[in-house]
Amino acid sequence: MSLFTTPGWQIQVQERYSLTIGLFARDAAGLRPRMDPDIPPLSPTVDVRSDFARLAGARTTDEWERWWSRELLRETDSGQGLYPPHFPALAGCPQLGALVRACFDDAVAWNVRRHRRSGGFPAGDESYAPEAGLVGAVEAEIGRKARPFRLIVTQLPVAEETGWRVARDHVLVSEGRRRNTPAYGAWLAPMIRELA
Repeated sequence: MSLFTTPGWQIQVQERYSLTIGLFARDAAGLRPRMDPDIPPLSPTVDVRSDFARLAGARTTDEWERWWSRELLRETDSGQGLYPPHFPALAGCPQLGALVRACFDDAVAWNVRRHRRSGGFPAGDESYAPEAGLVGAVEAEIGRKARPFRLIVTQLPVAEETGWRVARDHVLVSEGRRRNTPAYGAWLAPMIRELA
């Protein structure tokens, strides 16, 4: 996680471990939850595995949808996340809990391989921070310092270059969109302008 801050504004850039693990479970089991926004498959691709798919049914999908909705409301990973051995975020979700327990080690291994392949481009890489520059550009455009605001940018390792606004002060963005500095800036600047 990176935190870019001034006395007036704060932008927190993060990659939520629990969201990545949850998306791995979704893809590895072949779950097709109803999501808003509709999050693309992970990248690199996670193949459906029969040992995980056998744990996926309508109830598992319903539990995943409820978990995802709750998880998006949380600002950071905390003790309420997807951490073994108890997986506190899955309390009340027995089917989903069984799936996550079954695929957890594979999800962690996939995530480690992904970070190695990507050349170490975590959301918290402070050497790459286009968000701070965007605030300066917006301030120059509007002719004043930004009003105090807070923005959470959650990066997801998904296949498409895209992003979604899930709350006034929280956006989800694909790793590909965030890497594409011009497209990312064009997408994020209007939200910063609104907040500033």
